[in-house]
Amino acid sequence: MVGRLSLAEEQKTEIGANEIKEVYERLTSYANEALFRIRFSDGRIMYLNEAAENILGYSLDDYLTDPNIYARIIHSEYYPRWLAATAEMKGGKDFVKNLILSIAAKDGRTVTMEFTAVALRNENGKIVCLETLGRDITVRGFMEMELAKAQKLESIGLLAGGIAHDFNNILTAILGSLSLAKIEAMTPDRLYARLASAEEQCLKAKSLTSRLLTYSRGGSPLRKTSCLAKVLEDAAIFSVSGKNIRCKFNFADSLWPAQIDEGQMHQVTHYLVTNAAEAMPQGGTIEIAAQNIRLKADQIPPLPAGNYLQWYVKDHGVGIPKEHMKKLFDPYFTTKQMNNIKGMGLGLALCYSIVKNHDGLIIVDSEPGTGTIFTVYIPAVDKESSQRDPKEKREIKTRAKHKILLIDDEQILLDVTSSMLVHLGYEVATAQCHEEALGIYGKAKEAGQPFSLIIMDLTLRGDEGGETAIRRWLAIHPEVKAVISSGYVRDPVIEEYWKYGFAGAMMKPYTLGELEKALAKAIARDND
Repeated sequence: MVGRLSLAEEQKTEIGANEIKEVYERLTSYANEALFRIRFSDGRIMYLNEAAENILGYSLDDYLTDPNIYARIIHSEYYPRWLAATAEMKGGKDFVKNLILSIAAKDGRTVTMEFTAVALRNENGKIVCLETLGRDITVRGFMEMELAKAQKLESIGLLAGGIAHDFNNILTAILGSLSLAKIEAMTPDRLYARLASAEEQCLKAKSLTSRLLTYSRGGSPLRKTSCLAKVLEDAAIFSVSGKNIRCKFNFADSLWPAQIDEGQMHQVTHYLVTNAAEAMPQGGTIEIAAQNIRLKADQIPPLPAGNYLQWYVKDHGVGIPKEHMKKLFDPYFTTKQMNNIKGMGLGLALCYSIVKNHDGLIIVDSEPGTGTIFTVYIPAVDKESSQRDPKEKREIKTRAKHKILLIDDEQILLDVTSSMLVHLGYEVATAQCHEEALGIYGKAKEAGQPFSLIIMDLTLRGDEGGETAIRRWLAIHPEVKAVISSGYVRDPVIEEYWKYGFAGAMMKPYTLGELEKALAKAIARDND
């Protein structure tokens, strides 16, 4: 049996309750946060503190006289969040935290607020009212946006500085080689060496632009079903060759196949293993492992559920400081001296872009003084589904005399490329627009001396683009074979040229050997 409280105990309890009430009233009066009490049955606001009125400008009368005030002042894209929160509490949840709402204040300002809402229930568990605490985070949101802008500008600055550094080195070598070649033109043996040096530097510039395009999502992977373990092992062994580092491999039996660009994945492995080796200057062991894994939805955001190959590169080196982790995949971010060319580049940024373009994810975990582990997730496939040209035929070498029509709006490119074609044994005609080219092609066809192939640039100033142009060409001359050429990798006309009616594609710049190979393949290709 529970005894009754004595008079003194009742008075003490009442005094305690009054004190709590006074404390609550003082807090609500002086608080900077907006406090609302909302009747759940009809959504009417029954109480608000002074801060709530100051932040949004609405008085209690404004709320009481306008039954649709929520839908009116909460911005439309945020209103469903409020409805969802009230539905959650109606369904049994006692509170909702971190509810962000954008609200139109009475004076026309937009105020961003972060709410915590608590459901107050009666003895039957039915919600009587909601008590909400709202914090004005408009300034915080603005500061976060400004910080993000500043970080983005910093990344762009690093990228621009790194590109300028690398290109200036390349251009210095080219200009120096050409200047000396002009002086040594009378001594052919030395002239050849200078020109070969200039060509080598141009190839380095081509490689740099290729890496930049991959970083910018321009270098779409040319995938085929491959054995990932072999790619990882070959790249790792190559990367530690000549170093006091050994690789320890641990590949699961029966690894699932994956649709990958072997060259790009080799690049990723090379960068990760090279970084791992540099983290252990005294030598050591790099662990490289791969296994099959089935991910559930939201297990590793943002990857969807499905079958994946999980592989990692682990070192036992110096580790990465926490303050550098967020910028680790930024282009040209480095903790090394900027005058050290080996410490600059697109390495990890390139890895991130390549893996992302493979619909995968790369994450890093590091402990200073202990080591670093880079883990990569790549979707697995069950069967062959190559993205290469399904109609591609085997290359056939040909030395027969062929006529080629070259279309480009840059006279210097017409001059250089036509000289290269003549050197390869082709007869060449040039045109700077499609209208002119169609006339040349038609006359040659009527004379019984047709062109074997046309090479057109993807974009011509003041003229139609490659996708439109090839439809026009095929409508007039259905037999035409055309190769599309451009410095843009990202364009789908270049990536999947066969879908648009082209016989081949060439990326600028190209060497004499690359040009010869591309044209031989296009000419040998059967018409479909």
